[in-house]
Amino acid sequence: FQIPGRVWIRQLAIKDQFAFVNSSGRIFILDTYDTDDIVLVAQVEVQGNITDLLVDGEFLYACCGWWTDEIYLGNLSIIDISHPQRPVLVGSYVPDDIFYRSMAKIDDHIFIAAEKSGVRMIDVSNPTDPEEVGFYNCHADNVIANDSLIYCNGMWGEELFILREGDPQFVSDNNMNELISPVPLW
Repeated sequence: FQIPGRVWIRQLAIKDQFAFVNSSGRIFILDTYDTDDIVLVAQVEVQGNITDLLVDGEFLYACCGWWTDEIYLGNLSIIDISHPQRPVLVGSYVPDDIFYRSMAKIDDHIFIAAEKSGVRMIDVSNPTDPEEVGFYNCHADNVIANDSLIYCNGMWGEELFILREGDPQFVSDNNMNELISPVPLW
C-alpha cells in the first residue's frame, strides 16, 4: 500500500484494525482489516511536525514540535477516533517556546519529553481542555511509561531519569511524580 502524494511516514500507532501514520502535520488513517486491500479511510491535519503518536481508548494524541525564527514551538493535539473514518480534533495544548519530542501516558496524564524544557505533565482528563499541571526540570529527549513509572533519557543520552508518583522534585501542584534516581550512563 502506498499513500498518494509525497509522504514520508515518521510515526505509527495502531488501534484494532486501524493504523495511524503521519507525514509532517498530517495523520493518515488506514483500515488494515484486509491486508491485501488496505484502504485510506481518513486524514486529519494538526499544527506542526508530528514527533510522536499515541493511541489510548477513543483518542489519538499527536505530539508536535518545530522551530521558527530561533523559537521552539510545540503542540499536543487530541483527536477523537471513536469513528476512525471521521476523526475530530477535540483539543490541543500549545505552550510557549517549548519543543515537544516524545510522549507517554499514565491514567489521565500525558508526559512529554520537551528537550531543554524537561518533562512536562499534561492533564488530559478533559480532552477538550488539556492543561499543564507539572514538570521536571532536566533535558528530556525521550519518555517511556511502564506501569506508574516514567523513564526519560537526558541530553545526548548521558543520563536516565526515572520518575514516579509522590516526589516533590517533580514540580507539580499535586506532587504527581517522584524522581527515583538520575543514572549517569557514561
